Amino acid sequence: MHEITKQFAWKFEEYDHIEKSNRWLIAFAIVVIAGAAIAILLGNTMFAGVILIGGALLFYLSKRPPQELTLEISDRGIRYEEEMIPHEKISAFWITDPDNHGHTTLLLLIDRPFFALMSVPLPEGVDLITLRDYLRNFIEEQELREPWMYKLVDHLGI
Repeated sequence: MHEITKQFAWKFEEYDHIEKSNRWLIAFAIVVIAGAAIAILLGNTMFAGVILIGGALLFYLSKRPPQELTLEISDRGIRYEEEMIPHEKISAFWITDPDNHGHTTLLLLIDRPFFALMSVPLPEGVDLITLRDYLRNFIEEQELREPWMYKLVDHLGI
């Protein structure tokens, strides 16, 4: 049934992968080790462990290539990979202006406790006016902004 009612569909990469230089990796390791050392000196070994584990995870994620994800929009809702999100669970949407790299993004505010704001890059060929008009039939349009942390992580290339 979803295939019949599908109006928009596209694939996109999970994130923009930026190859890290050895200089970046050394600076990152120094910051993580220094943070853990300061935590140990202050007597907080548990926090030092959290810093080291977090640093190891960020290092792993910085080396992992992005996955290709699929998004489909229909009158039943939005399918993100295997998850079907009915329109009733989406509080608002916003289509951003192009950023510094020329990317336009669809922001979705979803009624869920974690990762409530979904950010999906829009492909070059999508008709933004048609997409906006279609979504307005089901979801309230409300100006949304990506949190500053998203921009910081993108700027740092993590």
